Amino acid sequence: MEILKSAHELDGPKTPEQIENFEAKVDLFDILRNAKNQEKLKAACEDCGLDLEIINSGNISRYSLSQIIEVVSRLIED
Repeated sequence: MEILKSAHELDGPKTPEQIENFEAKVDLFDILRNAKNQEKLKAACEDCGLDLEIINSGNISRYSLSQIIEVVSRLIED
């Protein structure tokens, strides 16, 4: 599966807000996919109701920006 890296690769017209939202999601997904501690990532995903397999597949549209931020926040907590 090819993973989109830019909102300009999406179909149809986009508002500046949609572009910013998508690009933030891409950056956060990269953090999640490159996480060193997979057990902590798995626990954070489970706590937030996200499926780790979907994250690993790069299906960005499946989750909202706020959901992804929550998982990243839990991942970087000490």
